[in-house]
Amino acid sequence: MSDKAKVVPFASFDFAVSEDKAVACDFFSIDDSPDMVNHPPHYKDASGIECIEVTKYMSFLGGNCFKYLYRAGSKGDAIEDLKKAAWYAEQAWFTEEVTDIKLIDNIVKIAEHRNVNIADAMYCIFEDMWADVKKVIEDEIARLESEAVDD
Repeated sequence: MSDKAKVVPFASFDFAVSEDKAVACDFFSIDDSPDMVNHPPHYKDASGIECIEVTKYMSFLGGNCFKYLYRAGSKGDAIEDLKKAAWYAEQAWFTEEVTDIKLIDNIVKIAEHRNVNIADAMYCIFEDMWADVKKVIEDEIARLESEAVDD
């Protein structure tokens, strides 16, 4: 027998037999958990377009605004995400951020899978109408907060 251990596959185990006949067993399994680093599920929606495919072409403030709109309710509290999006929209408004025209197709496809307020905010991002982005987000926050009170 060689110096290297032989690996013999058996069901869902790999057995390694060494020279001294000791058996080492390594368990392996199929990992179907989401890839939270490279492709977290809260950044990929029914549009099939990951958030990064839009935000990587945006400036910091607008990109963060879009990110929080995109994931609102998918990771943590929707109202908190929307408040963050509104904050970034206001900062983008003050700095007069401009969104790249090549993003329109992806923004439209993503917005199609959102409620009317979030979709409107996304369209306003494309138009660089940051004050309107903030206003529409605030309208959505008010709607969600009133629903929470009614429940």
